[in-house]
Amino acid sequence: MIQLGLNAIGSSTGSGSGNLLTQFQTAASGRVAVTYEYISAVPEPETYVMLLTGLALAGVMTRRRKSVV
Repeated sequence: MIQLGLNAIGSSTGSGSGNLLTQFQTAASGRVAVTYEYISAVPEPETYVMLLTGLALAGVMTRRRKSVV
């Protein structure tokens, strides 16, 4: 959420002697708020099954290569 505000007021006056008076005032304000929700990642059971299946296949392939040579 971002909220910004700006107010400006200005005036100019002149006199016959060639003097010029200028006044300008500004006021700015802002607010920034960041909110988030932290959720820890919990692996699904399928993730563990795929990991173990991959490790088992890697073990089988390694064992087959050793026995052929």
